Amino acid sequence: MSSDSDYGELLAAYSALHKKARWLGAVKMAAALVAAFLGAGWTARGYLEQLATKDHVAMLLKGQDEKLKDVDAKLAMHNQRITVVEVLCQEPRRGMTVRP
Repeated sequence: MSSDSDYGELLAAYSALHKKARWLGAVKMAAALVAAFLGAGWTARGYLEQLATKDHVAMLLKGQDEKLKDVDAKLAMHNQRITVVEVLCQEPRRGMTVRP
């Protein structure tokens, strides 16, 4: 049968495995926390790199100003055409007439 020394050895081995498992769990948790913080930092860095800088904003405003100038020029051309048509329609001899 078994002797007391066998139980002592088994208890000692179990105790050593139990301590090792506790430390291994703590190390795994620490590694998971470090990985989580590194991942969050990497994601935040990527997000911050995508934010607009002053140069990007200046280029955007310049492009919008050019588009607004183009729209203003087209609007002025259409207003001039409307004025010409209104003048032509108001003159009695050159205006539109309805034929009977």
